[in-house]
Amino acid sequence: MVEAQCYSLSSTQQSVWLDQQLSPDTPSYNIGVTVEIHGAVDLALFTAALRAVVAQHDALRLVFSEHAGHVTQRVDDTVQGALAYYDWRAEPLARDGALAHITQLNRTPFTLYDQPLWSMEWFQLSDTHALWNSRYHHLICDGTSVGLIGQAVSAAYNQLLQGQPPILDAELAQGYRDFVARDQAFLDSTRYAKARDYWLEQFPALPAPLFQQARANFGEPVPSAQAIWTLGGERLERLSQWAKTQGATLSHSLSALLAYYFSRMTDQREQLVIGLPVHNRSNPLQKRTAGMFSSVLPLAVQVDPTLSFAHAVQQVASQTLRSYRHQRYPLQTLHRELRARAGHPGHLFEVMLSVERYPGDVHLGPARCALRTWHNGHERYPLAIYLRHYEEKTEPLLEFNYDPRLFSADDMAAHLRRLQHLTEQLLAAPDRPLAEASLLDAAEQQQVLHGFNASVRDYPADEALHSLFEAQVRRRPDATALLDAEQSLSYRQLDRRAERLSGHLAACGINAGDHVALALPRGTALIVAVLAILKRGAAYVPIDRDAPLAHQARVLADCGSDWLLVEGDDRPAVQGVQLIDVAGSFEDAPNPPLTRAGAVAYVMYTSGSTGVPKGVQIPHRAVTRLVRNNGF
Repeated sequence: MVEAQCYSLSSTQQSVWLDQQLSPDTPSYNIGVTVEIHGAVDLALFTAALRAVVAQHDALRLVFSEHAGHVTQRVDDTVQGALAYYDWRAEPLARDGALAHITQLNRTPFTLYDQPLWSMEWFQLSDTHALWNSRYHHLICDGTSVGLIGQAVSAAYNQLLQGQPPILDAELAQGYRDFVARDQAFLDSTRYAKARDYWLEQFPALPAPLFQQARANFGEPVPSAQAIWTLGGERLERLSQWAKTQGATLSHSLSALLAYYFSRMTDQREQLVIGLPVHNRSNPLQKRTAGMFSSVLPLAVQVDPTLSFAHAVQQVASQTLRSYRHQRYPLQTLHRELRARAGHPGHLFEVMLSVERYPGDVHLGPARCALRTWHNGHERYPLAIYLRHYEEKTEPLLEFNYDPRLFSADDMAAHLRRLQHLTEQLLAAPDRPLAEASLLDAAEQQQVLHGFNASVRDYPADEALHSLFEAQVRRRPDATALLDAEQSLSYRQLDRRAERLSGHLAACGINAGDHVALALPRGTALIVAVLAILKRGAAYVPIDRDAPLAHQARVLADCGSDWLLVEGDDRPAVQGVQLIDVAGSFEDAPNPPLTRAGAVAYVMYTSGSTGVPKGVQIPHRAVTRLVRNNGF
């Protein structure tokens, strides 16, 4: 027996295989489609049609082997194409039960080695009602191939139904192996080097994370959640036709929309990268061949709120065209080089957009067929967005598959509402600057203007600030109140330090109503000093330690403070005030005076850049109202 020839993996397969090794027990690379059939189908002819297609496409006969960490593939001609048959005609609620079983099958990981990486199941629900499910591992099949295989099986079936043998395409016999050879030749060519130069010029470094929470777990496939935006055929057609007037496509329009939206919703970045799956089929043979060709293009979208939506879409179209020329460069190789430069496992993009508008022309004789898309329940990106539109008679959907560790269901529902609202505005006025479009719908505007800003909460208007602090001390004495690089203080410890310093301030002659200046760096001593001054019924006056001495002297003279609190030897060279070192050890304090909420808590001075520094007296009640009476 002649042993089958082994082949290396293509670069697109290599990327999938390596990623699957990181999470071997997840179905994150399961893809496929379910066809619902109304009408009688001859299963013997259907099985014959399936076998003819399997014999025609070498990718469906690929079997993988792994030895010492090295994986190869070979074409196993004993693979003929089995159809698993389930007779559910006697089952109650047969359709619901079958769909639930199909979901379970589609979310079951494949065994990668020494067996075919695809399966087909037929669920007979009644004599004239069935479900045909196709499931593939991404190593042997991409989204385009799912459509090609479905159309090929239906065409072969219809030919057999008419008493004719299936028309086979002889060129496809070596179709995917031809791609593997061409891919290897590209990796060894000068075109590969030029593509590398292009991408490293586009991305000299990894971008900062878009969703900060994603940094730790990005790339680890997890059970995903899903939200659906029923786009509507009329809106989709309107967006598609408008894009054509701009020399662009639906994909370009959606990319510009998403980039602008997520830039506005996060860190206002000027460039946002979106992952864009591309067919990566460069000749007519490849466009007819089933297999894993597709790659993901990191599309760098420039975000400029001063531009119109029309201009932004045109920019995306131009950028996409330039990047398409270099789509064969492996994304995993670019990631590897950028991560080596950065010294950490960052990522080029966290949002992926896949536009899937394949024709749904699957016909099995007179039977009516309708495609049902499915998702494997896991996602490799924080947010993966799929436009699903396989048949003209079905409603187009935007499917948002997201990591529930990063977004709640309410978060994602709000994103969808805002995106719909933004889309309508941009289509209504595509020549107006993007910045003029509102991200908030009517309900959110009402909430912001009249909900968040409503001063409806009661607050302790007659309590001084330090009294509120002391109430917290009584409620949670041992809870952490203050933490710095050197120490941690509980509420009890912080209150005790402030009490003792307050007693020392009393010994220095400070009483209720006095103004007490302080020139302390940020830290524990500053917080203790503020509380101590308030406990004396006095008002604190912060002095800008970096301001010129003349400015500091003017503030001290204007506020009338006879004291300046400092720490150790870190003290300004000012005259005419008593310096009080807060770094000392002090005794227990006498009973502090009663402070009314209307008393001044602190005096804040302007910088004096336009003249003499001006001070504003802020009472205790004003601070309490700001914090407790605004619905924060």
